[in-house]
Amino acid sequence: MGIIENENLNIFPDVLKDNSKELKYKYRLSPVLEICSNINLENGLPAFQYGRPPKEGGFLMENGNNVLTAKINFIFAKSIAPDDISLFRNSGQKIMYPSKVYYYHDFPIGPFKQRAELFLDLSEKAHPHFAVNRTYTFWANLRSTYYDLPGKILSDLVVATLNELGYIPIHCAAVANKESSILVWAPSDTGKTTTVYKLVSENGFKFMSEDITITDGVRAFACPYTTSGLPKGLKSKKRTLLDIIAEKMFPYTCKKPMITDYFPKDSIKPTANISHVIILARGKSQRLYCLKMMLIKCC
Repeated sequence: MGIIENENLNIFPDVLKDNSKELKYKYRLSPVLEICSNINLENGLPAFQYGRPPKEGGFLMENGNNVLTAKINFIFAKSIAPDDISLFRNSGQKIMYPSKVYYYHDFPIGPFKQRAELFLDLSEKAHPHFAVNRTYTFWANLRSTYYDLPGKILSDLVVATLNELGYIPIHCAAVANKESSILVWAPSDTGKTTTVYKLVSENGFKFMSEDITITDGVRAFACPYTTSGLPKGLKSKKRTLLDIIAEKMFPYTCKKPMITDYFPKDSIKPTANISHVIILARGKSQRLYCLKMMLIKCC
């Protein structure tokens, strides 16, 4: 793969503007994060860490809480650049210019060829654009190439965009009590989701996050639609035999349950000042459970 710098990235057809007209799906995953797309993402985007958008498109901020919002356009395009463009010299090329990156790779299939394409436009720091085509998505989902899944790249883009606006996403759960929030820190598989579920369902707290919380150092912003797993003892909704087979054969394309499916809409608190931090320690039962999960993954 070659890497060149070229200021002529602007000669590309404006795939971003052409497709931006069709960005009819808008998902508010957090008070400070909005994803706009030309495809329906309600079934989830494989490897995307910030959640599966709900059918209603997420929640809106409460009146009077004006905050800076990271808005990211995720575009699924048929093609990004014309085949005869003079920049294409090799079968694989990364073309870079300040604030823009274009990558392509040609796959020969008999007398035909398929071109995998990816394009990033970071010229607007709080409003970046990310485009991939069908071929890139197909080969990335096969997991037989070195391609990162579009959802993973979009997750990294979320972090970079939030940082530009002064926010930091952190790996912790959060609940709110009146106008203050409590962060729950713990290693994976320790019980963050179970803890916040019991606090909300049994103790009257408001739900904010179960896996990722966004903060500006003073306030916590909810990120409630993540799908890291369900609390222990809470059974997911009934699945058919086809659902179980699909989960085994296509784990990256299955619709995962969200904890918010079990809460009423008014149980989510968009933002609150941070007042306390709780750190959970892993007990003996959790250590045995983690060991079991490690053995299952290894086998």
